[in-house]
Amino acid sequence: MPSKALAEIIQRTPQMSQPRWGAAMLQLSGSLATFALSMLLLSYSPWFFLPIAWALAGASLSLLFIIGHDCAHGNWVSSSFVNKLVGELAFLPLLQPFESFRLHHNYDHEDDEKISAPIEAPKNSKFPKNEAGQSITIENASSENTEPLPSWLRDLFQHVEHNYAPSKVPAEINQFHLYASIALGITYLAFIMPAIVYLAGPLAVLKYWAMPLVAYRCVYSGICRLWTLNVRAFLPKESPHAFAIASYNYALFTKALASSTSEYRASIRDSNLVSRLREWTPRIHWLNLFILSFVPIISMVGLWTTTITRPTLIWSIVYYWFTGLGITAGYHRLFAHRAYQANWITRLVMMLAGSGALEGSIKWWCGGHRVHHRYTDTPKDPYNAQGGFWYAHIGWMIVKPDPKNYAKSDIRDLNADPIVRFQHDYYLFVGPFMAFVFPTL
Repeated sequence: MPSKALAEIIQRTPQMSQPRWGAAMLQLSGSLATFALSMLLLSYSPWFFLPIAWALAGASLSLLFIIGHDCAHGNWVSSSFVNKLVGELAFLPLLQPFESFRLHHNYDHEDDEKISAPIEAPKNSKFPKNEAGQSITIENASSENTEPLPSWLRDLFQHVEHNYAPSKVPAEINQFHLYASIALGITYLAFIMPAIVYLAGPLAVLKYWAMPLVAYRCVYSGICRLWTLNVRAFLPKESPHAFAIASYNYALFTKALASSTSEYRASIRDSNLVSRLREWTPRIHWLNLFILSFVPIISMVGLWTTTITRPTLIWSIVYYWFTGLGITAGYHRLFAHRAYQANWITRLVMMLAGSGALEGSIKWWCGGHRVHHRYTDTPKDPYNAQGGFWYAHIGWMIVKPDPKNYAKSDIRDLNADPIVRFQHDYYLFVGPFMAFVFPTL
């Protein structure tokens, strides 16, 4: 059972632990509308817009999974029949038989937490405890208490055996419902693939089905796992999973905990999720984020709304190569590493070319790159690969370095170069001019 303080919060806000038909229908309508919009975009968008349409399709499938997850817990709506029906339909596009998911998911909960039994915090626990002796720390949202990655992403055959051919079915499980759910999934699979091929051709299977599923796994494992789909991300880590709430009630639940006078208030305030938001938000480089987001968006809008001509296409390729050369041969080899000597005309051309790539000024870029080589893959490395692929690739341009790990490099040679000084002082004019104005002249 929940602790006394948690029970009082539930009692004061009863609507947060109760299924609500209106909220459930709104959630379902929004998910289906998002899915329909993604299919329209896939049908009518030009080829270069497909990744965005696939990402939207993946997000909509993730929303369907959230609904199916709530249905598996029986807390999406008050009707068990509707929960099972909607759960079956929500999981069909995901190639996940609903009853198989319920079987394994609920038993996973029992194995992890012994759902109905309170879990006492270890005696040597350094974390604060409630009156039941339970730890009230908030778990890391990407730790073991999130939904596991489905095995079909790692091993297709294991997924088939796990979900479509269960070998051990407990006696208390309704086997008719289980195998009917599996049969429904097989029937859907046998129908949907030939239907797509017949209506739109073989490649349409990749466009309308396979890629949205891949995007779903990326969205779910990359975003949903971070924010977590389970209420345990907002509950104290060792709290019993004795009561479950629907996902559309999470905001009410978190607000009630955060505004309470119980021990959970501090836990929410100091939770991993909140503390990370508090830590990272001030470090976002908003100008760089805007530039790196705005440029691809306007290019896609232009491609979609304007008929591309051969001269424009050729000039785009040439200018892409030119600005790339400004970074590789200019910023990197010439200014950062001094790999070769160049006269002022070459330095000026390389400065202008690199400016068009909108990767910052020469002083900023080269200073950080020299620090990178001095402190490679350490906390002081601005491109630290230990931060993950996306951080090393582009995240370092969006997030300001941690002040405690800030390091400087010797850039006296750059400060002595009048071309470098000029670009740095007037970069907000030089960069946009070379990126947006000069290519259109």
